Amino acid sequence: QNECLCGPGGDWDGSSCTSGATTGNAWVTLDEGNEDIDEWGEAGGDNPPEYLIYDGTEPGWNVTTGSFFDDVGFHTDADGNTDVAAFKDLGIVIRPTEALQSNFAFENISGTNQSYIQLLGISGTDIGGVHRIILSDGLTPDDNTTITSPTYKNASGIPSPLVDGTTYNVSYNLYDGAGNLATFDGPQAEKYDISEPTILEIETSLNQALERKKTGETVDFTIIFSEDVMSTAALIVTFETS
Repeated sequence: QNECLCGPGGDWDGSSCTSGATTGNAWVTLDEGNEDIDEWGEAGGDNPPEYLIYDGTEPGWNVTTGSFFDDVGFHTDADGNTDVAAFKDLGIVIRPTEALQSNFAFENISGTNQSYIQLLGISGTDIGGVHRIILSDGLTPDDNTTITSPTYKNASGIPSPLVDGTTYNVSYNLYDGAGNLATFDGPQAEKYDISEPTILEIETSLNQALERKKTGETVDFTIIFSEDVMSTAALIVTFETS
């Protein structure tokens, strides 16, 4: 016996979907209590449910507060433009629009499918490097999930940590419970920086010989750091006297 799960606006009249349902239809074969949907395989097994839910909507993220990265530093490009786009620690808060699934296989399609967050190297020593955070199976929209110290893996599933000094683009690959796949971009051009800055040199126009200054007089000097730096408070330089 064949029946049809009709798409939006359509009803089953016993032989076909009404004319209003032109998309989203799926044929269902009832065979000894099992629902066989198109070429997807049996949906109910030996104990089929009383109904099936048709889901043609791709998953996504609910809006959450905060940044994808902690953005504790800043980065200056070759043109001198400075923006907050550097990170040291990952601080991701995620909440999907519907329950996700990961590490599963379609019955008639080979391979394992995973929901993941991917970081792709676009500059630095890790250009083209793939680093995936494989999401747990069954993440739901009920609660926020925080990821702070993830294990990164490459496309082959081998551990692949981020590389210091590399800039990454973020993208998402999400499967919901019905197997719908959503792929879309996240934050772009995020520089991964775990090296502490150092002072390379201190420059001054003062005489090389002993310089005498009174209290309140200005001492001009320039500190050259190994990389761009920022401060959450006033920088204090202490002069030792002798």
